[in-house]
Amino acid sequence: MRDRHRGSTVDRRGALARPGWYPDPFERHQARFWDGERWTEQVADRARVSVDPLD
Repeated sequence: MRDRHRGSTVDRRGALARPGWYPDPFERHQARFWDGERWTEQVADRARVSVDPLD
């Protein structure tokens, strides 16, 4: 299980999660892409990918 928060995604050992789609920690979309270091602007809702700026 991973702990998700706005700054990063870490596993129980404290290691960063692998790049991939995860539930949007900002709760604006179903999923947001994690690039391995930070959340990106790429989001997905109902299998449609779009962009949602983080600013």
